[in-house]
Amino acid sequence: MARIGVLALARPTFDVPFAEEVAREACATLERTGHVLVGSRALLLDPDAAQVAMAALRDEALDLLLVLQVTFTDASMTLRIAKGAQAPLAIWAFPEPRSGGRLRLNSFCGLNLAVHTLGRAEKPVRWLYATPKAESIAAALDDMLAPPAAPAV
Repeated sequence: MARIGVLALARPTFDVPFAEEVAREACATLERTGHVLVGSRALLLDPDAAQVAMAALRDEALDLLLVLQVTFTDASMTLRIAKGAQAPLAIWAFPEPRSGGRLRLNSFCGLNLAVHTLGRAEKPVRWLYATPKAESIAAALDDMLAPPAAPAV
């Protein structure tokens, strides 16, 4: 059983009530994995909130730090989180139904930008793009949350 720090990133320019719903569903799905979750479940809507949440996790012995990329955000918060993390980093982003209008979350673009930025900064990251209610979510989360394999000797 892993000890996982959770940080839910979002921007207030997107559909915050929908983002809160998705974050609640994601946390409920994570709780069913049996891992110990540490950290606030609140959406972190700005860099100051993210800094406070990171500081609260600083003394925790984490096996993994999981960023919930609930809406699009630029990668600055994620990069700051990665630079301060003492544990491996993973990001979970969420597909949303197409309505023909403006995207309500745009989580995929946030994931794409974050992974690209972390790659350029040589910060390894695991990621997942799936809804909390996806049929294969348990297996996908197991893969993402599993400890990294030991290097071959």
